[in-house]
This record gives sequence, C-alpha cells and structure tokens, in this order.
Amino acid sequence: MEDLPDFTPSEDRIEIAPHTEAGDPVALLALMSDAEVEQTLLELKRHLNLTSLRLHQAVAEYDRRRVAEREYVLTTRQWLRRFCRMSGIAASRAVATANALEQMPHVAKVAATGDVPPEAVNRLAAAQREHPNDFTLHEPVFADIASYLGPADLRIALSHWRQQVEEHDVDDDIADRTRRRRLSITQTFEGLWHVEGLLDPESGHLLSTTLRAIADPQNLDPIDDRTHSQRMVDAAVDISRFWLDHNDGAVSSAGVKPHVTITVDYDTLTDATDRLPELDGTPVARETMRRILCDAGITRIVSDGEGQPLDVGRTVRTVTPAIRRALDARDRGCTWDGCDAPAGWCDAHHIEHWADGGDTSLANMRLLCRRHHSATHEGRTSRGRPMSTDPPDG
Repeated sequence: MEDLPDFTPSEDRIEIAPHTEAGDPVALLALMSDAEVEQTLLELKRHLNLTSLRLHQAVAEYDRRRVAEREYVLTTRQWLRRFCRMSGIAASRAVATANALEQMPHVAKVAATGDVPPEAVNRLAAAQREHPNDFTLHEPVFADIASYLGPADLRIALSHWRQQVEEHDVDDDIADRTRRRRLSITQTFEGLWHVEGLLDPESGHLLSTTLRAIADPQNLDPIDDRTHSQRMVDAAVDISRFWLDHNDGAVSSAGVKPHVTITVDYDTLTDATDRLPELDGTPVARETMRRILCDAGITRIVSDGEGQPLDVGRTVRTVTPAIRRALDARDRGCTWDGCDAPAGWCDAHHIEHWADGGDTSLANMRLLCRRHHSATHEGRTSRGRPMSTDPPDG
C-alpha cells in the first residue's frame, strides 16, 4: 500500500494528561479527588463535543473545495473511508451533517461552546435536511434546547415539530408504520432460533414494557447473573409458556393444543445410554429433558428396531390438575430461597424425579420458577446451600 499523506495538524494540538515522568494518565487520575475526576470527565466530554464540531466544519470546507475529487478522484465520503478509516455509514453521515451545519449558524454557535453533543448535532442536521425552510424559522429554539436536552427528549421534541410541519402527512405516516410491522422466527443449522422483526410504536411499547417488567433486576434474585439480553429472552419465553398453560381452548391446525415435543427413549430417560434426548429433532441436555418432563404430557410410543412406530398409547399428565392446584395453594410461588416469583410463573418440580421412581404426589413436589427449576436440575445451589429435598411446610 502506498504511503498515506501526513494529515497531522502542526499547531493548536491539545494533549490530555500526557505521559510524563510523574506518571501515566491513569496514575494521575488515581491521585485526583472525586470532585476532580468528575470535573475532568465533564471537561473531556466538552472537548470531545467541540472536536466533533471542528471535524464537521473541516469536512464541510474540504468538501466545498472538492479536494478529494481533484487530488484523489474520490468523493469526500470515499476519502473519509480511505484516509480516516470511517465506515461507509459514518462517512456519509459526516458529510451530510457537515453540509447541514453550514445552514445552521445558530446551532454551530452554541455547539462551539462544547455543550452540544455530536448525537444532537446529527439529529438537528437530519431535521434541517428534511425541512430546510421550516427549520430555519425555528433554528434558534433548537440551538438552545440542544444545549441541555438529553438524546431522548431532543428526539421527542423533533418528533413533535415534524408532526406540526408534516401535519397533513401524519395519518399516512402512522398507517405506514403499522403496515411495516413484521416478525420472523427461524431455526438455524445449530438448532438455535433467530428472531428478527420490526414493531409499530404501540406494539413495540407494549412488548417492551411487558418484557422489561419481568426482566427488571429489582424483581429478580439479587445473585441473578444473567445479562440483560438473556433476561429479556427468558421473559419472552415465560410469557409464551404462561399463555400456552392458561389457554386450553387454543388448538393447532392438527386439532391439538400447541405444544413442544421432546423425544427420549427409555435408555436415555434412565441414563442407561450416552445418547441425548431431542427437542423437535435438536439434541438437548439431559438436565433440560428432566426439567421439561417434571410437568408434561407423556405419550408412550412403541417402535421397531428401525424406529418406526408400532403402537401409540394415550397421553398422560405427569402432574394432574388437582395436584397442581394443591401445589399452588401450598407453595404460593417459587420455593427457591429468596425468590418471590408467583405460582403462575412456576413449574411443578419432582424432588425425586419420576424417571428415578419418585412419586407424583404433593409430598414429592414443589413449585420452582423456570430459572430456579433449571438451576435445580443443573445441580446449582442457593448461596452455596443445596436446596432442601423436603417439601415446603404447608
């Protein structure tokens, strides 16, 4: 690769906490008081805001002079990708914002104080490009609020402004958002499931509120070590399971209640073989199998040596409705130490699994939420203490 031109500025360079004999920047920060570290953070952020403004102003001037086209036969966007190592999206946004800034003198003046973050400048530039004439009329107000509003509040303010400017188009926009909603769920070759979609504002708000309410760390065990994304997935699964468990009238196209099928032969069930059970054709852990089978409908299928079914017995519940009602009344919720998940979100757990000869009786069962049911079958403990093998006092 040819040598890159030297674009290092020769003056007005700003150095923040340079390496010195007295110590490196991290060491210098360690010597500061809390107030000094806080002030340093604020000053550095203001410096970054101002640097971003200067970058966009330089891009605008560079683009106006058509230097990239003259010297490199490139567009300014291509030059930014090549020499500034920007992504295509970032380079396009930089050029667009730079050109819009030249039409926003009030915004540029306030941004020169360092009080307007780059995100706000980008949002204002996008609004200016969409409605240049209307934006010019309201620019002083936008320049002012951009210096103190957070990202979410600024977005809302611009959204309300757009609704006023585009009043005649609002109904069409709302209908378009609704039409664009979609959701797809497909299984990957690894057996995982890929979920992708786009929700209209109402549906998205409803789903987000529901999932966040369930996944909120304040509602969970203090030692819960799942990531936010993992908690959101588990919340969606809990909602789906709750709907299936409480909608007896729902049936599939085959005329049966929607269900998940796990296939396991007798040897696998009794740990007489190393084979793994299968969930709709995908291998799963034995612990997962035993958790699911704690409370499930069991169908006996007799097969020949090649796996062809010869006889299918009737489906029998491992936990009868009467036992489940008694468990709900006795336990009132998850019995894991410190968990307060309600009974409606819990599974019926066999203390001694029925596959090992345990009885399906009230004395051999307890309620556990999905997270702690999984933990129990995985042999995990509550704060180092094994879970009691005795049913809760009722």
